[in-house]
Amino acid sequence: MIYSQFLRKKLQGLGAKPLIYGHRGARGELPENTMPGIRHLVENGIFAVEIDVQNTADSVPILHHDPEISTNLAKDENGDWLDQTGPKIIESTYSDLQSYDLGALKPGTDYQKKFPNQLVMNDVSVPTLETFCEWLSEQPDFVANIEIKSYANRSDLGDSPSGLARTVITALEKFGVSEHAIISSFDWRVLTECLSLDDQITLGFLSYFDRPNPPMQPNIYTDSPWMAGAHWSGAKTSLPNIIKNLGGQIWAPFFQDITKEHVAMAQQIGLIVNVWTVNEEADIFRMIDCGVDGIITDFPARTKALLSGSKTP
Repeated sequence: MIYSQFLRKKLQGLGAKPLIYGHRGARGELPENTMPGIRHLVENGIFAVEIDVQNTADSVPILHHDPEISTNLAKDENGDWLDQTGPKIIESTYSDLQSYDLGALKPGTDYQKKFPNQLVMNDVSVPTLETFCEWLSEQPDFVANIEIKSYANRSDLGDSPSGLARTVITALEKFGVSEHAIISSFDWRVLTECLSLDDQITLGFLSYFDRPNPPMQPNIYTDSPWMAGAHWSGAKTSLPNIIKNLGGQIWAPFFQDITKEHVAMAQQIGLIVNVWTVNEEADIFRMIDCGVDGIITDFPARTKALLSGSKTP
């Protein structure tokens, strides 16, 4: 059950059209996990975002995806592109991180080629979760999906699940925005920690099934440390019930991992189904046919235009 009346109405009241979430703000359109990218959503009539959060060395929760400063995203204090990976977030203070400019993608990289039309900006620094929550407190119609970055298979890349849960829940409560927030993670240990701090928080369980030569770290497999002690038998159809039993309200699978039957099964037991990261027109329409409740996309403005039937920008 979703305890937040706002989220119940927002997530379940859209009928045939899924809610559009801008992935990392609007990664295909503006610099990711930045306040300009997030404000861009509202300016385009999009009222949901997915952002990434992790803690610095001095326990400041910030918006950033990778466990370190990436060469794809950052210039140093002299305005030069990084020639090697920057420091780990968990080993840097918030003040340390303010010297990096995250307003553009490094030209010529594969990452930049994925998002060639992303707006180039200058002097864009990493924001704190508190900065985002203060902004969110002034947005009565906005949904925030806060993905907490945590690593169940390594202890050197981030803060502990309890430390992450504490800083995120504290920031949400400080600005009175808990009812607008979904907390999600691939590391389900973080979600159980959040639940212990706030038994009415809305939780989204991210999933990525194991596969041959996976391009990213799977979290769903037998004896997975990511699943907070839950036992998975290997049947995809069992996952929604596992999530429900762990206190989840939202299942957030990789879009290629699901079928219409999976979605229907999850919804029958009361789960919201939000899929990630869906960018291509054919995939978007397949997800609509599957009946998903939310679509997380790098191109939210384009996706909105597509769903409204208007010409895509």
